[in-house]
Amino acid sequence: MTRRSGQAQDGFALVESIAVLALSALVLLSLLTASYLVTRNSAAAARRAGAVETLTTGLEALRRDVSRAKFARGGATAADPLLFQGAAQSLGLVIGADDPDLGESLVRIEALADGDTTALVRSSARLLPQMNGFAGVTFANPAVLMSGRWAYRFSYAELDSGPAQWNSSWTSTKNLPDAVRLEILDRAATRHIVPAIIIPLQVNAETPCETVGCETGEEDEQSLEERRREWASGLEGDAADGSGDGQ
Repeated sequence: MTRRSGQAQDGFALVESIAVLALSALVLLSLLTASYLVTRNSAAAARRAGAVETLTTGLEALRRDVSRAKFARGGATAADPLLFQGAAQSLGLVIGADDPDLGESLVRIEALADGDTTALVRSSARLLPQMNGFAGVTFANPAVLMSGRWAYRFSYAELDSGPAQWNSSWTSTKNLPDAVRLEILDRAATRHIVPAIIIPLQVNAETPCETVGCETGEEDEQSLEERRREWASGLEGDAADGSGDGQ
């Protein structure tokens, strides 16, 4: 009787030991899984933070350039070409320097693919009197504004009484667009990575009246500028909402 009781206790102790080992293994596995998930999520958060910082810095540089765009022609007459190029994958414009002694520059911002990533690259060239367009210009000082597994798309809009109509290119020879929009999308160009950035231009056409006392021209220009400010304010609100897409 005593022998059988001892054998039963030994068997029960063995079962207990196996159960403890199994539970310990489950706890250890749970800890390893949690540790892996925390590490993976931390790495993903760090990548997202890095991408946001890259986008913020690049978009601010783009906003600074576009907001400083100047109306310029490749000559002294209205028949000369407008020094502005607007395409879906590139943007060319004239900007003024902070120091007037440095003159004006031609700036080109374009999407360049490199393997799995695409960079938005800014390059520039000094604007010389003999330049009448972007063809043949040697651009230098390339700087990467942003880079990632993204697609970029520029579009352009003109002030109108109705909703903004965005075009994938700008071909007007009379005036600049009132605003430039940049969309940053996934590689398939189906989903926005961030809301579209919309940048109003400060100047979009030649001054309509150069002579002193041209009161009608001044009133027209003031009215146009007021409408442009209201329109630009509405566009920025649409961009913050992720809307405003006229395409």
